[in-house]
Amino acid sequence: MPTRPPHRTVGPHRIVFRRPRRTDDDHHGTARAAAAVRSALARPIWEEALCRTVDPELFFPVGEAGAAAVQTAEAKRICGRCPLTRACREWALSEGEDSGVWGGLSEQERRVMRRAAARRRYRRSARAA
Repeated sequence: MPTRPPHRTVGPHRIVFRRPRRTDDDHHGTARAAAAVRSALARPIWEEALCRTVDPELFFPVGEAGAAAVQTAEAKRICGRCPLTRACREWALSEGEDSGVWGGLSEQERRVMRRAAARRRYRRSARAA
């Protein structure tokens, strides 16, 4: 599939960088995120994960209200019964996964946890200095 170059030249010395244009109809990134889920679930540790038998799209709601809130609640319910919830949560936090429900945590909940961890690291480094 041809893609546009990440930059174009303007004049002899100036380069303007730009993001590649999306070539699919996946405006919210859910197809890409679902592919990441399938890839992660292919690892042996995840064989017992309850989400393996569910459509991955369930774990990537678009938005935060209405149907997306119901979808998030259903994904969290599945995570709540899964024996690998803690491992999944730790993986998502360590890998910086920023979309979807992982280990029973929504995108917003993981963002809050990452910010809190960053503040703790900053405070520790400030005390050590």
